[in-house]
Amino acid sequence: MLGNIVKGKPPIIGPDLKVFTDIYADPIPQALILTAIVISFGLTSFAIVLLKRVYALLGTDDLDNLNTPEEEDI
Repeated sequence: MLGNIVKGKPPIIGPDLKVFTDIYADPIPQALILTAIVISFGLTSFAIVLLKRVYALLGTDDLDNLNTPEEEDI
């Protein structure tokens, strides 16, 4: 039953019980999904800021120009 969406009570054991016997919703999958959303949002934000900074410094966002070193006149 763990990991499934269950209409139930929060997993709180009352003071008069030693074991929770009702159907409850497992909070672990919900926490993992929320964590994945937050991490992906943070990585996307970082990538956008990094690309904007590279464009501001170099004036281009073409990967071919970024991957090849500039030729220097000797």
